[in-house]
Amino acid sequence: MNNNYPKISLQSRIGNKGVENVGRVVTEFGWLFRRTHQEDDFGIDGYIDVVMEDGSVTGQVIAVQIKHGATYFRQKTKSSYIFRGEIKHFNYYCNNPAPILLILSHPKNDQCYWRLFDPAETEHNQGSWTIEVPFSNKLSTSKNAITALCTPTNDHIGKHREAAEHAELIRSSGFIALHIPRKDVLARKVDFARNLFDSLKRTKKLAREAQGKVVIYFSGYEDDPRELYEIPEVRFFVPLLDFALPELFYFARTEEPGLTITILAACQSPIKVRTKNSEKITLELDLEYLSAFLDRHWPGLNEMTDWLGMSDEENERIGRAAAAAVWPEIWRGRSMKRGPAK
Repeated sequence: MNNNYPKISLQSRIGNKGVENVGRVVTEFGWLFRRTHQEDDFGIDGYIDVVMEDGSVTGQVIAVQIKHGATYFRQKTKSSYIFRGEIKHFNYYCNNPAPILLILSHPKNDQCYWRLFDPAETEHNQGSWTIEVPFSNKLSTSKNAITALCTPTNDHIGKHREAAEHAELIRSSGFIALHIPRKDVLARKVDFARNLFDSLKRTKKLAREAQGKVVIYFSGYEDDPRELYEIPEVRFFVPLLDFALPELFYFARTEEPGLTITILAACQSPIKVRTKNSEKITLELDLEYLSAFLDRHWPGLNEMTDWLGMSDEENERIGRAAAAAVWPEIWRGRSMKRGPAK
């Protein structure tokens, strides 16, 4: 025996063989196998990168723990081999965001058997845990099954470009039309309106561009001679819509065209018509109802301006415009900063 050279241990050679077997199969899949350096081995021997047929590396990653040797095949059931893991690796596996394959590599035929680590399927003994690896789970024939374990891929670049185009459209537009058809009013559906507001909050930049631009239109009532606030089904629907849109004061347009806040307030207040002709309608609304309407929406406005880091002055400007859209006279001379003074 020559002691003048560094030596590789038998255990390392056995471990290398298992890694080589797994790497060979992964390469046959057309995928990439990245071995973990021994000093960084905390129970994960390597990582698999999934590669598409055109060579695109998707970002889908699978972790693997490999055991090679005849001793790992001695314990078995009628349908499975028993994989035995160390307690110190259990929490590490449970907290790992990647799917983890537990692989047994046979030294006689280099066949590999696998299963997904699933804590619910494990049994615990003193100092170790076990899990069954089915005889039928041969790694070499399981490409599709293993692919299915990965989180589906998404075209994030495409979504980002779409969002950027959406933001540019909003920035360059004078207003954003939200059409609510009569069928949604009758069905009491507010999800489309809620989804629009959510989309405007996708990013802070988009939310800033959309401030004061949303105009809500009710369609299907063009041939109805009544005003919207005179139609019972609309008056019943509007409180549901109002409740679903706490950010209304931030996003609603308060300048022409658009009477969004005015219409929603009128539909929730007792109304007296003072004058009505072909050119102008003068209404008398209940102050108590209007005050409640305004008070409901200050928190939503404050949350939006706080989230966006806007100043108290900007908050007050938006709030005053919203209040003026309801009834300018009742706020004359009163502070609108963070909501009306009590």
